[in-house]
Amino acid sequence: MQVLEQFQRVVAERHSYARQWKERSGGKVVGYLCTYVPEEVLYAAGLLADINKIMPVPPALDEKTLAGLGAGLGSSVPGEQLQKAVQSYLEFIVGVIPALYFMSSFFFLALSHLLAIWALGRLGIFSFGPKKFVTWQAPFFLVFMLGAGLAGHLFLENEWVKAADNLLLVVVFAYAICGASNLEYFFKKLRAHWVVRGLFYIWLLLFGLASFFILSAVGFLDSRFDFRGLKKVVLAKESEG
Repeated sequence: MQVLEQFQRVVAERHSYARQWKERSGGKVVGYLCTYVPEEVLYAAGLLADINKIMPVPPALDEKTLAGLGAGLGSSVPGEQLQKAVQSYLEFIVGVIPALYFMSSFFFLALSHLLAIWALGRLGIFSFGPKKFVTWQAPFFLVFMLGAGLAGHLFLENEWVKAADNLLLVVVFAYAICGASNLEYFFKKLRAHWVVRGLFYIWLLLFGLASFFILSAVGFLDSRFDFRGLKKVVLAKESEG
């Protein structure tokens, strides 16, 4: 079954359990819209909480609905093509959910780590050294992982394509971190004011996905051309030792 059809079935039958429960138990079902409704109080009273109970079921994505959607978006694309586009988008999003979970978990763990180190530094318990992040460089083996992900996306089928997309997303995320470390390195080297740095990061956030891929490209090129000269420093230390 196609992903789009699965979403349509879930939406159309989202109250089936409530109907079956009411027929089986003879109890009452309480429908509500607000997510802050205390469900535990309803359950304690012997009622079944069913969110969005009074909302109508949206129409299926048929040709007429898709044509109206395309017209609303200012597009003259036929409904069939629009449905294929929506289908492809949903399949991609569902397929890369594991990588999205990994990236979001990594981001929040890193943010919590930095906040904890900052708090310990303010208390005088731990002194944070900022040089580690600005000198981080993506390892060379990521190039092979990137090539494997691209090859899998182009030549594999079915579930293997989703695995390749997850691998690509994680690798691109790692290169984006490397690109951010390059950016922070040159900010520190130029002694840029924190206001300038903040405005630049806000500008990057406004561009969203484009900024993510730009940082990834910078990180990828840095692993090849070594913009910060980190490899020379490592070689100099090894020769001195």
